[in-house]
Amino acid sequence: SSCATPLMRARSGDTTRRRKLLARSTDTNRTAMPSSSLLLVSATAALAAAFQLPAMRPTAARNTVGISMGLKVGDEFPATALRNLGVKGKPAILFFYGADDAPSCSKQLKSFDLELPGLKQRGVAIVGIRNDKGAKGSDVGFPLAVDEGDKLRNLVGIKKDLGLLPGRETYVVDSSGKVISVYNNQFDTEGHVSKSLTALNELPQGVQLMDFRQIAGDRTQTIPSRCARPFLF
Repeated sequence: SSCATPLMRARSGDTTRRRKLLARSTDTNRTAMPSSSLLLVSATAALAAAFQLPAMRPTAARNTVGISMGLKVGDEFPATALRNLGVKGKPAILFFYGADDAPSCSKQLKSFDLELPGLKQRGVAIVGIRNDKGAKGSDVGFPLAVDEGDKLRNLVGIKKDLGLLPGRETYVVDSSGKVISVYNNQFDTEGHVSKSLTALNELPQGVQLMDFRQIAGDRTQTIPSRCARPFLF
C-alpha cells in the first residue's frame, strides 16, 4: 500500500518470511512422512506374516502340537493283529494306552469296563493294548493285550504325543476289519468311550454277526482271562 509506513512494511516482510519458513518446514515433513510410514507398514506386515505362518501351514502346526495319527477311517486294521487279539470277524473297540496304573489310563479302563455288559449284548469285542512296561495289572473284565516292543503301535503308525507320551488312540472296527472310527486325545479319556459308542451306534442293527472261526472250525484259543498276556507277533 502507498500509505504503509516503513515500520509496517518491515513487519509485513517479517511475517512473509515466517510464513515461507513454516511452509518449507511443512513440505519437508510431508516429504518425510511417506517414507517413515512405509517403513512402519512394512515392519508390521512382516510381523503379521511371521505370526500367521503356522496357520498357513497345517503340517507345521501339527508337528508343533506333537499329535500324530495312525490309521484313518476307511483303512483296514492289520488282519494278523485282529486274529492275534481274538477279534477277527467281530466289530471291536481296540484302544492303545500307556500303563495300567497311570491315573488317566486307569480311569479310561474303568469307563470302558462300565460299558462292557452292553457291548457284550451287542456282540462287540473290546481289547486294551499297552506295551510290556505298562502291563502292571488291572481287574477289568475284558482282555488287555501286551504289545511287546511296541510292534503293533509301529505297524499301525501310532507316534508319541508331544514327543514323549505313548499315543492314546482308540479304533473301532467293523466285522470286516475296516476302521470306522479313530480318536486320538491324550487327556480326554471319557471321549474315547463316548466316541466309540457313537461309532457303534451308526453300524447297521439287527444283524447277528458270527465269529468266522466258529464257521471255519478254527480251534485257535481266544483270550478268556483278563490277566492273559498275549503276544501280538
